Amino acid sequence: MRSCSPPTPICSPACSTAVTNDPSGVVTFVVEAADPADPLPDFIPGQYVSVGATLPDGARQLRQYSLVHAPRDGRLAFTVRPVAATADQPAGEVSNWLTTHVTVGDNLAITLPFGDLTLDTAASTPVVLISAGIGITPMIGILEYLAAGTAQRQVLVAHADRNPDIHPLRTVRRDLVDALPNADLELWYEQPSGDSRTGTLTVSALDLPAEADIYLCGGAGFLQSVRAQLTAAGVPLTRVHSELFSPDDWLLR
Repeated sequence: MRSCSPPTPICSPACSTAVTNDPSGVVTFVVEAADPADPLPDFIPGQYVSVGATLPDGARQLRQYSLVHAPRDGRLAFTVRPVAATADQPAGEVSNWLTTHVTVGDNLAITLPFGDLTLDTAASTPVVLISAGIGITPMIGILEYLAAGTAQRQVLVAHADRNPDIHPLRTVRRDLVDALPNADLELWYEQPSGDSRTGTLTVSALDLPAEADIYLCGGAGFLQSVRAQLTAAGVPLTRVHSELFSPDDWLLR
């Protein structure tokens, strides 16, 4: 989810055709055009949509969610993480409304897909996908595309989270990596786990392929740290593509 809403046009209403609950607590919605004569548009792996919600108080809100399926059959899929209230922030109005109220057959207002963290589908260079927390979602969309195609690109996937239980779409990502002929997965959890490294993600521990295109997604602190490590490792920033799940995009300038 992104906190700012770019001024993109709203498409015709989309009808929810599937709602899947992930063990981590996130929910994935699959939608298709409510009117078959006005199909949902195609998109580039890594893009996202804004989803409109009319809340119980009558307020209409837009929130952004990455597309997590490969382009197929006029359907779009996005994953929502409900946000609980903490001492530092209120509960997520839209995320909680979507995950508790929207069921199969409900209509949602969906924007055209947009966003700059997109895979160059014509390239054959290696791909490195580095994410933290819910920043995994655009990476899932890219992996879905790669797994659905015939490309033999080398893929390195790295993800950081607090523990396996809250790692969004963990099994989905593992299955996608296993489906690719030339892919590796590295995991970091803050709390010790048997199948991962412990602590924060460290670029020096990764065997970065030469000439790789590197995609980053996560919170501000995570992106700042990883970008600094990549620069220190001699990776040109022209090969680094990042998306911040926060309105504070100035932090990356």
